[in-house]
Amino acid sequence: MTRTLVPLVLLLAAAPAFAADPFDRSNLSAWCIVPFDAKKRGPEARVDMLRRLGLTKYVYDWRAEHLPTFDTEVGLLKKAGITLQGVWFPAGVGKDGDTLLAVLKKHAVKTELWVMLPQPDAKLNQDDKVKLTAELVAKLAKTATDGGHKLGLYNHGGWTGEPDNLLAVLKAAKCENVGLVYNLHHAHHRLGTFADDLTAMAPHLYSLNLNGMEPDGDKKGRKILCLGDGTDDAKLLKVIRESKYAGPVGIIGHTDDDAEDRLADNLNGLACLLRDDGFRPAFRTASVRTVVARLESLKVGKPLGFTVKSNGAKPEQLKVYVADDSKGPKDYAALTPLAGTTEATPDGLRFTPRFPPSPGTKYRLVFDTFTAEFAVSKVRPAKPTELLMIHPVADTVPENLLRVYLRFSSPMSRGDVYKYVKLLRADGTEVKDAFLEIGEELWTADGTRLTLLFDPGRVKRGLKPREVAGPILESGKKYEVVVSKDWPDAYDCPLKEERRWAFTAGDPDDTGIDPETWKLTPPGRVGALQVEFDKPLDHALVNRMVWVEKDGKRLDLPTGVADKVTTASFGGGNSPWTPGKYKLVIDTRLEDVCGNRVGRAFEVDVLTPPTAKIEAKTITREFEVK
Repeated sequence: MTRTLVPLVLLLAAAPAFAADPFDRSNLSAWCIVPFDAKKRGPEARVDMLRRLGLTKYVYDWRAEHLPTFDTEVGLLKKAGITLQGVWFPAGVGKDGDTLLAVLKKHAVKTELWVMLPQPDAKLNQDDKVKLTAELVAKLAKTATDGGHKLGLYNHGGWTGEPDNLLAVLKAAKCENVGLVYNLHHAHHRLGTFADDLTAMAPHLYSLNLNGMEPDGDKKGRKILCLGDGTDDAKLLKVIRESKYAGPVGIIGHTDDDAEDRLADNLNGLACLLRDDGFRPAFRTASVRTVVARLESLKVGKPLGFTVKSNGAKPEQLKVYVADDSKGPKDYAALTPLAGTTEATPDGLRFTPRFPPSPGTKYRLVFDTFTAEFAVSKVRPAKPTELLMIHPVADTVPENLLRVYLRFSSPMSRGDVYKYVKLLRADGTEVKDAFLEIGEELWTADGTRLTLLFDPGRVKRGLKPREVAGPILESGKKYEVVVSKDWPDAYDCPLKEERRWAFTAGDPDDTGIDPETWKLTPPGRVGALQVEFDKPLDHALVNRMVWVEKDGKRLDLPTGVADKVTTASFGGGNSPWTPGKYKLVIDTRLEDVCGNRVGRAFEVDVLTPPTAKIEAKTITREFEVK
């Protein structure tokens, strides 16, 4: 999914107004957006984002690195008039819980403490599970009461994720300040009983958090979906409306995309589902915010369009006009179309503008009965864009290094990157044509990370380009990657400063990755699985290609990768581990910094027998939590 490249002014067609409408923007709260944000916003940027989206409620999900700024965040929320509806709270309280409570007390904020309860021992009978869990809830409820707060028990899978069990715990705990928080993304398996579950939970429900839903979505790799992308979304909204539930409704981020884009996607999807109060499945754009970003990005390089997701729609159903406030919402004939072409693709209708839109001009997108207006604005960032890091982070790298990653603080311009990056020898001369220049530059969707490839023809021995032009790096020699200050960011502003990475080329690495040599240090009931690799791995691939499973299910764990990519951690914070056996799963496409894969070298010497070929797509290492 393409992410937003520039700050935008966005006007969406509002859903119809209803009395006590649970889906009114004023009743929606943002959830799972602090640790799940590609832009890693701080308090100021996050509060600004919520204001732009018109969200006046917010639940604070966090990791340890965010707590030092919680004091600042609460102050900014109060100043902006945004209600801190809830705070993710550790069931074990501990130092982190004490920090949260102290900040809330300092600012005289009364809120809900959202707790994920630990799983009771599976060997216990039902009555004992309820009793022991209720005892813990009673203790947490007293902690909440002492601070003037409420306690919200939220479902996160397992025994304590089932509505029947949570209701039984509530009854046994007998605490007035305790309620439930229900996350649909942890309830794909209960879609068939949702109406009954909602009826039972409604008197105790503090928040109902929405998600795109379909049967067994969590088992099919479709656990987190945007509203409008799930097969059952319209039906679920109808159930909620008819239930008369009037409490807060959560809109989640919970992906590693730009949190603002993901929230906007869900808000737009919700508006589409509710249009005309018909609860009919409707198209959802990749988000109108993203549409605008893609249109604006036409200023450089190949024209880009946007895709409207729709099944069986015809190109003539999608139009984009230059808006005119003096014309009525249906008076399209009097509007000037934005020049471009529309074609049907397997993903939906794709519109490709012929020319970039003009900043400040308002445009109107029309599909079927849905209308959205938007305008492109260019606002320079408050701080100059910086090159934050050059990967790999090392003083010595193999002479057959294959990739270099550049990570920036803000989106960068595209289309001419190679004129701003040079590889220099120790004497200051340039290694000409070191990087493989390709038309489709290898940017992440948010435009903040670029992958540069050294020309493989000069990296791999025995190939003609290496024989003619020579190797890019030679063992024992010193080099520098230099990134020019003149490189413009997406706002046409130069970088804050020039950046250099000096390193020495070492001996080549022609061995495949061997996970059997990795050192695994299992966690206790809390903490993180620590993994030490046999050598530095590709920084961008570890997060996607190494994960933890239990009972065949991939676990949603925070992953931390060290800058030098020789170690990684999985899990951590106060999230408990259930005793039992787990698997560390490695995709065999995982590569090291030289392109060597699991069990296979990027370059195999013809005089050396190749390493054993691994047919499986993944391999595993087992570990146990006791």
